[in-house]
Amino acid sequence: DRNKDLETLRRVSFLGGGLKLALLLFPEGTDLSDSNLQKSHAHAEKEGLSKYTQVLHPRTAGFETALSAMMEVAKNKQAEKPSLLDITVAYVHQVPGELPSEVKFFGKGECVEEVHMLLQRIPLEMDTADAGKLCTQLWKEKEEMLCKFYAPCQTDGKRSGNGLPDPFALAADSSCLWEDAPGAKGRIFASIAVALACELITLYLLCTLPLLLNFFLFLAACVTFVLVQKLAGGIDKVILHHADKYPEQFGPSTKID
Repeated sequence: DRNKDLETLRRVSFLGGGLKLALLLFPEGTDLSDSNLQKSHAHAEKEGLSKYTQVLHPRTAGFETALSAMMEVAKNKQAEKPSLLDITVAYVHQVPGELPSEVKFFGKGECVEEVHMLLQRIPLEMDTADAGKLCTQLWKEKEEMLCKFYAPCQTDGKRSGNGLPDPFALAADSSCLWEDAPGAKGRIFASIAVALACELITLYLLCTLPLLLNFFLFLAACVTFVLVQKLAGGIDKVILHHADKYPEQFGPSTKID
């Protein structure tokens, strides 16, 4: 339900007014599959928009809702307004020009060779009336940059596998290797350590507990997850309900007026 999703997004944004919230949004809403690209083209024809080949036309309602809610919190609390970090991602696949997918990764064992990311901090005004236009403009710029990135390995707008992508299309004066970015190595180590700890705990349980008990523990976890999804609408709804019940732990109330 679109309205319920927007309401949840607004409540999460208000909840962040009392915390250090980092909200990750994907305005396209889905991946760049052929079927989704055709839907985006149909939408472009209906609305009189340009047809994109590297991105999908963004759904701006969620972006507008989150940004306006966070701006409202900043204004009411006389706090610093939120920052907007725009991220554009491009890939160098084993077959140049192709995009990664779950089938290629899990089914064929094909992993991308390089990931290029352009991070831009976008200036914001307290007036969010043009938030939708801002989102649309950012996606237009993404399309142009990604077209330049993949141009050497495309023919007639289609990925051909000839040539290599142009990394300078997403380059900036401050470009660097990801592992050389401030704090990156520490986060890489922490992520590996957490993953390794989870694997060791799982291995320990498998080796020390009876196989049947391991199976029932796994089954119980799956059932609990499904019940939370069905009865509460998701873990995020449980957290929001807790925030409404105990607002002193989360800052201002997240209830919608």
